[in-house]
Amino acid sequence: MRNRQRVASTEAQYYGFGSGSNTAIIHLQKGDIVYVYLAQGFLYENDARFRGYASFSGFRLQG
Repeated sequence: MRNRQRVASTEAQYYGFGSGSNTAIIHLQKGDIVYVYLAQGFLYENDARFRGYASFSGFRLQG
């Protein structure tokens, strides 16, 4: 998400363990906010012991 607007999305299989990933190059302006968002109810956990995880990496590219 950038400033409350979806930039990319991903999904994985419903049963078992799955993962999804994405890459985006976004031209940012001063004050832009970039973050990972998971909508409530959109993560399936087959057991209370297992948790969903999200990660984010960002790099500044100058050209």
